[in-house]
Amino acid sequence: RVPSPETLNLAPYPFCFGILRDMANTICKFMADDIRGNGRLLSYCLETTKSDLNWKPSVKGEGRSILEQADEVAKLNKGIAAMLGGGQMNMSEEPLIKNPEEAAKTVMSSATALADAIEKCSDDELSKPITLPFGTFPAKIAVGMANMNMVYHWGQTNYVELLDGDKDFRIPPEFMNN
Repeated sequence: RVPSPETLNLAPYPFCFGILRDMANTICKFMADDIRGNGRLLSYCLETTKSDLNWKPSVKGEGRSILEQADEVAKLNKGIAAMLGGGQMNMSEEPLIKNPEEAAKTVMSSATALADAIEKCSDDELSKPITLPFGTFPAKIAVGMANMNMVYHWGQTNYVELLDGDKDFRIPPEFMNN
C-alpha cells in the first residue's frame, strides 16, 4: 500500500512528495487500465460468440445464461462506480441488459465507468468502506472483486459456448502479440 502523501510530513523533502503522489496516481491508472482491459475481454467474447446468449445449460441447481451473467457484471461495475462517486448502488431485479445486441456495449461501458471513477479516486478514498449486497469491504477490494468478476464471467462465457458446441476461445485480436 502506498501511503497518502498528505499523511506524511514531507515538507523537508518536496522531491519525495512528488514521487509518492505519482506512485498513487500510477496505481489508480494501473487499476483503471486493468478494468478497461478485462471489460474489453468480456465484451469481445459477447460480441463474437456464436451461442445464444439466452441459453441456459441444463445443470443441477440453477443455471444462468450468458446474458444474465453479463447483466450481473454491468450492474456490479456501475454500482461500484456510482458508490466511488458518492452515489448509491442499484442492484435491482430489473435487468440493465434487455437483449443480446446490447450486451457487449453495456459491459464495456460499465467497465469504462468504473475505470473512470477509479482514476478520480485518491488512495484514501480507495480505503473507505463500501457496502455491497454481500458484505462491506474497502473500496479497493470491491473494485478488485468487480474486476475479477469480469474475468470469471469471461471464462464462464467461453465454457458455456463450449457446452453449446463452439470450441473457439475468444481473446480480442489486439491482445495477441503477433
